[in-house]
Amino acid sequence: MAITKVTGALVDIGDLDLTNVGTLHLDSIVSDASPAAITIGYGPADTLTINGLTTMTTDGNGDTLTLTSTDTDSSFGPNLNFYRNSSNPADDDLLAQIDFNGRNDNTQDVLYANIQTQIIDASDGTEDGRFQINTIVNGTDRNRFLLTPTETVLNDNSIDLDFRVESNGDTHRLFIDGGNDRVLIGTTASRTMSGVTPDFFIEGTSYADSGLGAVINANGAIDCPVMLFGKSRGTSLGSNTVVQNGDRLFTMRFDGSDGTNLEQAALIEAYVDAAPANNSVPGRLSFWTTNDGAQYSTEKMRIDNAGRVTMPLQPAFCVLPSSSQDNIAVTTAVTVVFGTERFDLGSNFASNTFTAPVTGKYQFNAVIRFDNADSAALFYQLGVVTDNESYTSYIDPDFGQDTPYWTLNVSVLADMDANDTAYVTLFQHSGTQQTDVQVDSWFSGYLVA
Repeated sequence: MAITKVTGALVDIGDLDLTNVGTLHLDSIVSDASPAAITIGYGPADTLTINGLTTMTTDGNGDTLTLTSTDTDSSFGPNLNFYRNSSNPADDDLLAQIDFNGRNDNTQDVLYANIQTQIIDASDGTEDGRFQINTIVNGTDRNRFLLTPTETVLNDNSIDLDFRVESNGDTHRLFIDGGNDRVLIGTTASRTMSGVTPDFFIEGTSYADSGLGAVINANGAIDCPVMLFGKSRGTSLGSNTVVQNGDRLFTMRFDGSDGTNLEQAALIEAYVDAAPANNSVPGRLSFWTTNDGAQYSTEKMRIDNAGRVTMPLQPAFCVLPSSSQDNIAVTTAVTVVFGTERFDLGSNFASNTFTAPVTGKYQFNAVIRFDNADSAALFYQLGVVTDNESYTSYIDPDFGQDTPYWTLNVSVLADMDANDTAYVTLFQHSGTQQTDVQVDSWFSGYLVA
């Protein structure tokens, strides 16, 4: 069948098959069939080359372009190749770009998203490439995902953009809050604790989803998981400015909810404990707890750079008589009166009696000087009396004459329950009522464990 071209008009070739025609130059191909079916090429080596811009238009929602391979081997196929065949490739040359366009509500064409590629290094043997995905955000094209030779970047334009990873049971297993510069696990927002809203925060409803774990598998004797915390007085990243004596290096805070806020219950802190020197930063550890009725913790124990342990609020007392106690009664346990407090940490001593604030082991020491001991008395007994036990020492004053002065003492580690009491008694068995307790006596005690 002969085909004659009519300028400015379509040529109807009906159902004609054109085969073995070599090169066919056509301005356009139009099918009036519905649906249209135009086949170009037949064998696996057949190719279609289109020079110039190409537009495919459809008025439906079907696949505008489909690439199909009927190959049965295990290689890739079908393949889509974007090839920039440059005769002079150079570093930073742009390669293929895929645009996703649409219209806005003002009938304007808008580039809503695009994929861009680029040559970074065109040198033979050291080639590098770049790949990025952009979308329009609030009317501006933004880089959302970027692959370079040295890094993979999300949100390279540094806008208020969140990043969220959803697991099987958690919508925010990993969440980066772009607006507040925070990394969150298991939650959508950080919480204020002890007045601080941390930028890295984990929240959950069980041990497993609220905890951190670290395991090392190594056969060295000193190998173990490690957590490292450091401080420099510099104000920029990577600085190494020397710290000063008294600087706080670390704090670990333990908070609990009071029904409204997360409030401080206890904390552990580390401080610089003397002037730093080359390769040496002396340190101390400090342990704090919050008293009943208080909002903030106070220091309860300290380990200094020499290993000395101090507990400034550990229950401890030392008391003395404020005046002599003359002519004590005979054949009765007389309570020794201590009217002067040298110190009383915890305010647990009152009315000649120490009251244990907690259950524990308490060290008590009593030293009583008494004058005019009657040699006719059968014995004198000094006692530290507690709710659980009485601890005593004795003396027989029969020295052939009355003794002008004598000292008895008791030293004991006593077991006490909370609210148990301890006090000191002096007992004179028989004889004359003439013995006096002197002011250079004393009674002390402290919580050991």
